[in-house]
Amino acid sequence: ERVFSKVRRALENGRGEKPAVGIGSGAWEPPSDPLIRRVEEYLDERFSDKVTLEEVAKVAYMNPRYLSTFFKKKTGKGFTVYLTELRMKKALELAKNTQLKVYDISAMVGYDDARYFSKLFRETYGESIAEMRKGEGNGAT
Repeated sequence: ERVFSKVRRALENGRGEKPAVGIGSGAWEPPSDPLIRRVEEYLDERFSDKVTLEEVAKVAYMNPRYLSTFFKKKTGKGFTVYLTELRMKKALELAKNTQLKVYDISAMVGYDDARYFSKLFRETYGESIAEMRKGEGNGAT
């Protein structure tokens, strides 16, 4: 694993690639690194599950600490921030396109605690799902 990490770092440093643009930051570009693409695809398929950095690191065949550093370097976002933004983006889609209850949306995007989910949604979009659906406010609309 150490040899692999050293080779990977040497290759990265030699390419001089810019980090890919991730979720929530304007125009989206696909990640240039196949490993990051694989991690993002895994998260996109399993965002509603209890996904952990350790689990994703196993899929990527990397040490969790190294994956965390590598992921942030390539995407510009930490693992937890990226996963939260992905979940909030999916929640917004559900809130806009369905009449599901908040606790149902919460569960569908990976949160057991609907109150915590509601707090995150409001922090992310500046309004609650109910406010967004009524058209009050301007954060998520």
